[in-house]
Amino acid sequence: MEKGADKPIISMRNVFFRYDNQEKWALKGIDLDIYQGEWVAVAGGNGSGKSTLARLMNALLFPVEGEVTVFGKNPFNKKDVWDIRRQAGMVFQNPDEQSVGQTAADDIAFGLENLGVPEPEIRERSEAVMKQLGLADYKNTDPSRLSPGRRQLLAIAGVLAMEPKAVIFDEACSMLDPLAAQNVYRAMCKLHRQGMAIIHITHEPEEIYWAQRIVILREGTVFANGTVREALENSYWLYEAGLLPPFAVRIRDGLFREGIRLSPDMTTEDRLREELWTLLSSK
Repeated sequence: MEKGADKPIISMRNVFFRYDNQEKWALKGIDLDIYQGEWVAVAGGNGSGKSTLARLMNALLFPVEGEVTVFGKNPFNKKDVWDIRRQAGMVFQNPDEQSVGQTAADDIAFGLENLGVPEPEIRERSEAVMKQLGLADYKNTDPSRLSPGRRQLLAIAGVLAMEPKAVIFDEACSMLDPLAAQNVYRAMCKLHRQGMAIIHITHEPEEIYWAQRIVILREGTVFANGTVREALENSYWLYEAGLLPPFAVRIRDGLFREGIRLSPDMTTEDRLREELWTLLSSK
């Protein structure tokens, strides 16, 4: 994305955070900007601080030191906290954490009721997001009876009904089977095409392909911050942070170690097939 003179929608300056009764910092000296319309993957190994970072973006946690602003608002201002959480919606790893209603429609309506949205508008927004995510036939269904994939889509619907400007997905596909995860990815892509900022917290190598930019955390610090292409071409970024690169990149790197050089920009499985075919055909 061309940032130009645009102001970041989420900004962190020298942010430190640690949990109560813990001496170790979960995050240390974080400087980070997120811009409207970006798709940013935040990747790192277990304990790198990914989920902590996500919760700071959504005012579920507050920095011990440093400054966080979300859409120009300060999370330490109590009047702004609810608006921050509305504009920067959060979808959690476990969809059951966001399920509060006896029906799917009740689940979506819950947040809108807390906002004081009039009943006719609640129905209108709820029906629109359920239709958008393919949940219209389940509006009267108990969320516990939905498949895990549909429960996650329902969690996304509840966030979208609040009309956010950004959505933070905190490992939202990690508990789903591949087919259900694909449906969530499609929903994320659709939101991104509509101009919404997507912040995708993940440790899965194949998931970073969806993003434009990647922020790699290691031991609570920003180890690398660049385009996804840069990260894949310079895969040591991922290895050094304790992450496996995607399959095609691992094959490229393995062949390089055996003395077989493929193009550094060979980062996808399609390119891998093409280059291997060319290499084998020339022998």
